[in-house]
Amino acid sequence: GVAAAAAPLWLWLAAISSLPHKEERFLYVVYPLICWVAAMSIVAMGNVAAAVFNRLGARRGPAAAAGEALQGLAVVGFAALSLARIAALLTGYGAPMALYNSLPQGQNAGVGTAELPVCVGDQWHRFPSSFYLPDQQMRLQFVKSSFDGHLPRPFHALEGGTRAAPWQLNDKNREEPANAWTETHRCAFFTGTELPVDENPGEWKILAKVPFLDKAESPAATRALYVPWLSPQRNVYEQHYMWQRVVVSER
Repeated sequence: GVAAAAAPLWLWLAAISSLPHKEERFLYVVYPLICWVAAMSIVAMGNVAAAVFNRLGARRGPAAAAGEALQGLAVVGFAALSLARIAALLTGYGAPMALYNSLPQGQNAGVGTAELPVCVGDQWHRFPSSFYLPDQQMRLQFVKSSFDGHLPRPFHALEGGTRAAPWQLNDKNREEPANAWTETHRCAFFTGTELPVDENPGEWKILAKVPFLDKAESPAATRALYVPWLSPQRNVYEQHYMWQRVVVSER
């Protein structure tokens, strides 16, 4: 029955809930079941409502129509909440995509070097994908920041690709100094909330400035769901930047 078919969903939720570290991507495997259970719940809700109206004396036709109307309202309400959530994610957390989309291509990207490192510090985890680097000369480069955990390692075919176990990786979330630069003078681009303290702002120009939601300072309701006029007024945003070096560092 329905309960048996939905059992894997509840088992998976129980298993994930027991983990100390949780991420939304852990739920991807049960998304189809979540949608199916939601649909079955709406159908059941309409059937129960029709049965209640029928018991209260309504004729079968009007009772069924009332149940279907309740199902329609549930679908409309779900759609409205979904759109509000999508809008909240785009307006609150869409800054990284906009910033990396501002990277120039071709001659506009060059600053006198064959390689164009796009550097990132404590905002490394917001890098969306290498598909957002528009030029083949560009590569993502981590620089040392306040983060003291394990940083990812770029894919390298000459090092064995996915078959290799590079020495710069470990399974204890321990920091590996080889995965990040300690200085930024070789960076062609830099993204974050501010430039590193050892950089001269006169050597850089701002390519893009995009607001990013400050979760700690924003109310839970207006950051979770976008409410026109209200969310922009109540939420707090910090500016994230994409800089391009315009003067080649001599360090």
